[in-house]
Amino acid sequence: MDLLKALSSLIALLTASGGILVILILGIVQVIKQFGVKDQIARVANLVVGLIMGFLIGIGSEGIPTTVQGWVVLILFCLVCSLVAAGIYKVAQPESTTPE
Repeated sequence: MDLLKALSSLIALLTASGGILVILILGIVQVIKQFGVKDQIARVANLVVGLIMGFLIGIGSEGIPTTVQGWVVLILFCLVCSLVAAGIYKVAQPESTTPE
């Protein structure tokens, strides 16, 4: 039963703030890129910013976890948001075409 509660907490976090967080991560990475950061480093920055922002938003909405399940939900939330943002970032990049 505790697993069901943890999953519902994760889903609630994702639906409440996941979409906004992904857009925020992408915006921050675009600002970082304007400083001349290469694409490889921008992808890493995407993951790091996603983890940090996910952690802050998760703590802000749910409070500091007091159980192992709470920490697992928070970590999963951070990973999901940063990986989704990284995936969107990669898909949005124009592919380099080489003339044949």
